[in-house]
Amino acid sequence: MLDEALRSLADSIRDGLIVVDGGRVCWANAPFGAMAGRIGACLNELPVDEILRGLPSTPKARGPEVVEAEVLHTDGRPRAVRCVCAWHSPGLDGCAWLIEDLDAPRALEDELLQRARELAACNREIAALRCEFDTERGLWEESRAALGHEIRTPLTVLGGYTRLLLSEEPGALNAEQRRFLEESQRSCRRLGEFIDKMLDPSHAGRVEAPLELGCGALGPVVEDVAAMFRPLLLERQLELKLEIGGTTALHFDALRVEQVLTNLLGNALKHAPSGSCIRIEVREPEPGVSGQSFVEVSVEDEGPGICAKDSERVFEPYVQLENQNERSVEGRGLGLSICRRLVEAHGGRIQLDAAEGRGARFVFTLPVNLDEDLSSVQEG
Repeated sequence: MLDEALRSLADSIRDGLIVVDGGRVCWANAPFGAMAGRIGACLNELPVDEILRGLPSTPKARGPEVVEAEVLHTDGRPRAVRCVCAWHSPGLDGCAWLIEDLDAPRALEDELLQRARELAACNREIAALRCEFDTERGLWEESRAALGHEIRTPLTVLGGYTRLLLSEEPGALNAEQRRFLEESQRSCRRLGEFIDKMLDPSHAGRVEAPLELGCGALGPVVEDVAAMFRPLLLERQLELKLEIGGTTALHFDALRVEQVLTNLLGNALKHAPSGSCIRIEVREPEPGVSGQSFVEVSVEDEGPGICAKDSERVFEPYVQLENQNERSVEGRGLGLSICRRLVEAHGGRIQLDAAEGRGARFVFTLPVNLDEDLSSVQEG
């Protein structure tokens, strides 16, 4: 039992340990076996000079002896070692040597040096990417400002003519003409507010923009969006049915939710066949798993629908599924990804009830009481 404990202790140390008797190895611990590329038992009875080159055959009689030697590895590579005579009795051939691997620290130093070189190369690459990113961001800011200016100029002209016509100075308006012009004026105002936010210096370089929360019901927002689309619906001979249940007040950003509804209704308009019906439904709050209540809004068309396997892909940026209508569909595939970001910023969820051949139904929820800690939206 004592022998087993001593062997286990010898195997647990970092340095090699061998016992030599009559010029042959009679025992070696595991670390020395690793240095020589052999299992400890395979070293037994081997001549020492076949394994250790430079080790004296007989240690000095007085004082501990320290010598530099080489362990001959089975792959032919010598390893530099420092040998210290740990035990020797004068007049006997037996002795024990403690063997320190000198190549291990050197190998570690070489590896650290290599890692340092790799890290330096990574740092140079990161610096180059940062420089490239700063350049691209600068170009993006310039492009954004130029785009905003180019949009604002004709928008100002359009808004001016709309106000002039509404003043009836050029001539009297009938009720339908006034309603169309008022919708045009509201659309101009909404687009102007969006451009102002886009060009706001306080948002420059920011990843997140705060929601501007107000308290109210969703019904008026849905009705405003529906009114904005009325001329397009008439042109396409589409019927729009609104089912607005209840008047529960929510905390939400009206402009952002209007943007969601505009994207969803615009998407339905693109795919709905002429003469069909589009439905927008607002359902009363239902408690969720956490006890929070949610208002549910759905936009449904009678178009070709979407395969169930694509029900998540449609929310990815720049994804445009192959259109199943003969009509071409314009767009860059950003609308639904924007909808998801805006809805999730409110603490809600958006999903597609997919069933190919029976139209698409998009459903999103908004919490009745929005936690203001969630009120930020990722800008694309």
